[in-house]
Amino acid sequence: MFQQSLPDLIKGIRNNKRNEPTYIKNKLQEIQSEIQSSDSSIKSTALSKLTYLNMLGYDMSWASFNTVEVMTSPNYQFKQIGYLAATQFFNEDTDVLTLTSNLIRKDLASPDPLVVGLALEGLSQIVDSQLSNDLLDSVILNSRSPNPIIRKKAIITLFKILKIYPSSLNAILPILKEKLDDPDQGVVSSTATVICELAPLNPKTYLSLAPKLFKLLNDSSSNWMVIKIVKLFSFLAPLEPRLAKKLFSPLVSITQSSNKTSLLYETINTAICGNVVDIDLPIFDSVGSQTTLAKLCVIKLETFLYSNDPNLQYLGLLALTKLQNKFPGIASCYETTVIELLSVDDLSIRLRALDAIQGM
Repeated sequence: MFQQSLPDLIKGIRNNKRNEPTYIKNKLQEIQSEIQSSDSSIKSTALSKLTYLNMLGYDMSWASFNTVEVMTSPNYQFKQIGYLAATQFFNEDTDVLTLTSNLIRKDLASPDPLVVGLALEGLSQIVDSQLSNDLLDSVILNSRSPNPIIRKKAIITLFKILKIYPSSLNAILPILKEKLDDPDQGVVSSTATVICELAPLNPKTYLSLAPKLFKLLNDSSSNWMVIKIVKLFSFLAPLEPRLAKKLFSPLVSITQSSNKTSLLYETINTAICGNVVDIDLPIFDSVGSQTTLAKLCVIKLETFLYSNDPNLQYLGLLALTKLQNKFPGIASCYETTVIELLSVDDLSIRLRALDAIQGM
């Protein structure tokens, strides 16, 4: 059987723009025949073409069972096509989704890390409550794989499982705590990202992780990691007054030394939301004058308010308003600047400027 390849199909669609629907309709009839083939190569190529057509807006849910067949292939290239199609075609109402449980469990136990990684990626996209329940133990096992890439993918998959299957928290939380001590910084970063996504939903649940997060805050040399951890403490610190005192020194240090606007904003925001600015301890600015953390934050906000970037201006006004709610009049030095921002074209900035000016 002669079979048109995926590149040939794409070229054909481009060359038939005037009668594209008719062209695709005819090709679909050919592909429907090809995907019933017992030849794995023909079947997988047909499925790759259906996946492309699905991306163009054509419903291919009818090919769900054929997708499962390709996913079972021992050939990695074919299996990859099957998993990609599953992430495109499957949803919570897909009848054959339950048929994938044993298949994915087998792939998660494969000695080939490529297959395991593929299974984790696929599962994270198609997981439902039944698959979460069936495969949780297998994913947890892979979170302790000797391969750091597999551990990272397992952590992200656990995040997806937890969102779908909240009762898995008791099994997943110890893993997250354990992975904060992982020797691979990529795994630690993935774990911090997951916790950062989960903590706003129920911060109290993750309060027990504060000691490990605080250690990472002090030890990490990764700017990205520090941003995530500082942001996490903006949710945790309001729940535990003692955290504010612990955070005072590192947040002062970051505020004084960092020239990264993303980190500086998160630090100022955490200092405000976590009540760290309420701590009445003296600090010294760059010229040796005594000041407070709240006043230091006000000074650092000039980086945002005087920026030409409207996004930074917006963040500066947001933080300024929060500070003024705690310390009325503390930012009066920016009154002229805020009044000028009332006249910019960006409506969101004008509204934030209006909020800020009310506290001056």
